[in-house]
This record gives sequence, structure tokens and C-alpha cells, in this order.
Amino acid sequence: MAGNVQSAMLEILKKIRADVADTKGCVTNIEGKISEIKGRLDRIEATSRKQERNNAGLLVMMQATVGRFEERVSSLEAEVLRLKEAE
Repeated sequence: MAGNVQSAMLEILKKIRADVADTKGCVTNIEGKISEIKGRLDRIEATSRKQERNNAGLLVMMQATVGRFEERVSSLEAEVLRLKEAE
């Protein structure tokens, strides 16, 4: 009977050791995935910063375009008013 208990304990210990080894493997796998996620996040942040600069540039160009358009429309309105007064 003592032999059965010892062999059962040995099997339990072997199972525990295998589970610990599996857990270590899972942790290593998770660490690898975390570093991969960090790399992706860094690329997303870089892309986001680049997009913010692009959006700021587009906003400046749009404001300049609107300003130029406003100038042209204002001069056209002034010309139309001048023509109406000349009649």
C-alpha cells in the first residue's frame, strides 16, 4: 500500500512539474505577444502623429483657399455693384 501511495505521489508531482513547465511556456508566449503588440502600438502612434501633421497642413491649405476665394468673390461683388451704379 505504501508503494501505491508513493507512486501516486510521484505521478502527482510529475503532473505538477508538467503543468509548471506548460505555464512557463504560456508566459513566454504571452511575453512574445505583448512585445509584438507594443511594436504595433508604436507604429500606430507614429502613424497617428504623421496624420495629425497632415491634417494640420490640410487645414492651413483650406484656410488659405477660403481666404483667396473670399477675396475673389468680394472683388466680383464690388465690380457688380459698380456696374449696377453705372447704369
